[in-house]
Formats: sequence, C-alpha cells, structure tokens
Amino acid sequence: MKTLWKIRRSDYLRFLLLSRRETKRGFGREICGFLIDNGYYLHLWLTKNRRKTPGGFSYYTGEVTELEKITKRLGIEIVGTFHSHPASEPIPGPNDVKYAENDSLMLIFDCIGNEGRLWHIKDGQYRKKKIELI
Repeated sequence: MKTLWKIRRSDYLRFLLLSRRETKRGFGREICGFLIDNGYYLHLWLTKNRRKTPGGFSYYTGEVTELEKITKRLGIEIVGTFHSHPASEPIPGPNDVKYAENDSLMLIFDCIGNEGRLWHIKDGQYRKKKIELI
C-alpha cells in the first residue's frame, strides 16, 4: 500500500464543498462514492446515497455493478470509498470499518472542520494515509 496518495485539488475541494452543501440541504445527509486508482491519482467517483435518513450512506447495487464493469474495461481499480461526516470528525466510525472492504482506502470529508482525511482499512483497524493535492 502506498504511503502517499495524490488527489486532484479541484476534486477534493469540489467534494468538500458538496458535502457541506448536502449536509445543510439534507439536514445531515451524507455524500458517498468510490476511490479509483487510475495509476496517477485517486479519482473520486460520486454515487447516489441510497439512504434517505441522516448519518449514514449506502450504495445502489446496480450503480456499483456498472462502475465495476467500467473500471475493469479500462484496466483501472476501485481501491476504496469516500463519504462525508456531517457532524463528526473525519475518522472512521465502527460501522465505517465494519462495512469497508478489507485492505481498502476510505476518504472522509468533515463538513464542520472543512477537511478530508484518507484512511487505510485493514483487518478491522484503520491507519491514516497522506494526501498530496495536485
């Protein structure tokens, strides 16, 4: 696993702003999506949040299946997920860790502190990873 992951500054700022807007508009609704390693940087792929209530997220199965087909065809890889925390620090909660793919990345946007943090989730543990905005 890399020690430093690159993310386009424009993507990072766009999703940070979107997470704050969605929190205000949806009374605590989270944004969510997938992290795709294209060989150069992590691409953030936004998906619809199936969960209609605040404080959580889930994906539509069909949307995930389609994204898996696309990435396979392009020879790139889904390496993790991202979501927002409307009212807490950008640290994985127990359910975040429980439902994450083992040995995956998780980017969490903090809507209050206005920052994002990247984590590596493995064997029920999480470890902070460095982000370089390019």
